[in-house]
Amino acid sequence: MIFTPSVVINGLYFDKKRSLANGLGATAGAVGALISPMLCVKLIELYTWQGAMISLAGIYLQSVAAGALFREIPQSSKDALAERRGEGGRLMMPLTDTKKFVLHCLNYLLKSFSLSVFVTFGVLYGVRQGFSLSQAALMITVLSICNVVLQFIVSLFADRSWFFRRIVFVVATIILGVTYFLFLLARELWVFVICCVLYGCAYGARASLETTMLVDLFGIQNLPMVQAFYLFSYGIGGLIGPLAAGFLVDYTEMVKPVFILSGVIGFGSAAALGGVFYIDYKQSHMPQESTHQQSTETVVTALYKAFN
Repeated sequence: MIFTPSVVINGLYFDKKRSLANGLGATAGAVGALISPMLCVKLIELYTWQGAMISLAGIYLQSVAAGALFREIPQSSKDALAERRGEGGRLMMPLTDTKKFVLHCLNYLLKSFSLSVFVTFGVLYGVRQGFSLSQAALMITVLSICNVVLQFIVSLFADRSWFFRRIVFVVATIILGVTYFLFLLARELWVFVICCVLYGCAYGARASLETTMLVDLFGIQNLPMVQAFYLFSYGIGGLIGPLAAGFLVDYTEMVKPVFILSGVIGFGSAAALGGVFYIDYKQSHMPQESTHQQSTETVVTALYKAFN
């Protein structure tokens, strides 16, 4: 409830520096994810878990003050947004765009599936490979640091004319899938470190561009709706990923099959993303007359038809 509005507000308010704004926001989130585990451990040591929960509640309440600092979207932007949405301010999207969006949500769902599996079983896999618990946990910290650094770097350059956002987005998605198979070769600590660095860098590069890619593909006027469905698909992937992987671990009593499954799912995500950009390429090269003849439908109706 906090994250989605903050991302949408950033996407709507900023224009020329949208990638930088969203990238810095994503970087701050990654920094928080890196610091909070260490902070929680220290709070529990000092104040027990009850005191730690009270402290965390106070920290989370700072979001009230932070939310109050959001500036209102300029009226000119509101008027332009309403005009783009059509008469009555109703959200409209061409059917072709909706098919592209469904495929993009599938890509995000599969990416979330594989990511949640790694988050859940990464440390266990490191221990099964013969590393100590502290070493395996430290490698996840290395991954998080690389994630933060790449999100910041990409956000600095993503708005430049020479920066090919789509290529970076696709390559990062492919690297995520490849890295799962590289983890199967991580029998030594230095190989495990390299895999974590690759994974963290690829994840950071992609995460920094998520909202910007939604705007590039579907237009700023559709961002509030597509962002909601997009994040919903991420939640579905995060729900079913660990469940499926846990069942596989219980059935095989091994963790390696989980990484094989995640690698396959990761390549599926890259394939879906390739389909998204293929459809977008065909749209951009479609004759102008054909574009005007496309029928427009509400997102909900088009999604229903796409799934049926």
